[in-house]
Amino acid sequence: MGEREDAYFILMEWGLRFAVEYIIVDLKYSADRVSHLVRSSGRTRVIGQYLSRDEDPWRWDEDARMIEYNRAKSLGCDMVRFVRATSKASDNDSVREFVNRIETIPDHLPIIAYNLGENGRPSLVANKIFTPVTHPIMNTTVSKSQIRQFLPTASEAMQALYQMRVLDPLHFYHLGASVFYSLSPAMHTAAYQVCGMSNDFQSLQVSSLEDIHRIIQDQNFGGAAITQPFKVQILSRIAAKSYHAKAIGAVNTLLPLRIFQNSSPLDGSTESLLRQANQRCKAGPITVRFILFRVFCGFFHCTTSSDIIL
Repeated sequence: MGEREDAYFILMEWGLRFAVEYIIVDLKYSADRVSHLVRSSGRTRVIGQYLSRDEDPWRWDEDARMIEYNRAKSLGCDMVRFVRATSKASDNDSVREFVNRIETIPDHLPIIAYNLGENGRPSLVANKIFTPVTHPIMNTTVSKSQIRQFLPTASEAMQALYQMRVLDPLHFYHLGASVFYSLSPAMHTAAYQVCGMSNDFQSLQVSSLEDIHRIIQDQNFGGAAITQPFKVQILSRIAAKSYHAKAIGAVNTLLPLRIFQNSSPLDGSTESLLRQANQRCKAGPITVRFILFRVFCGFFHCTTSSDIIL
């Protein structure tokens, strides 16, 4: 494997020179070479990978999986990815149990884990980090790789999450005293359809903050764009504001937070942001309201700045 390994790590080092955000390194290679790559990675995040393209006597519940995970962590990897081929639907339950086991470890590495193959798609769709998808055009090609032929499109993956009740259909709104002119419902509805999302968006005329408060009590409330005259009025309901909202004195977007632990959702930590992101498309009681004053994109749930209101 000497020449092949040399060529592999030369390619990896060239990737680092391009200052890529993430780089995947196959952990079948020597620990010394992997460790050197990690030390040279700078700001590039290293994902250590274990890939089995063939179905062999390889189980998710074996101690060997934990040994491999601990090896990735000891080598300094920022994440670890396990991918294996399977023909058994029962392996999807096994991979979920394996991920749950890893996530109970304090200070665990973010983990990517799924099965390959026609029966492995549910585990791939259920994966939370860097789930691979394909493009519809790729499905029309005659020649497909062993891996790509089983990948869903982004829309198919999203539809599957709603069908599996991992995600819940949510209601989004444009709220204000005069919203008849808004193109937001048409724009968001079209985007939901393209993205495979089961949400809806409508414009509603409201005359008071009480009207807004009543709407956001719905457990399936997903968010709202706020227009005049409530951009300033709603500040009276805000318990914590972003620096931008304090400076501007107005907000224009409401998003719900359904979890609020001891650490502030505004602390910027990866864990707190991940907790909030994983709850973004789920229904349930709202603990606090998340306000974003600048950009709101309801179908992707993308925003730029944030505040909290009670």
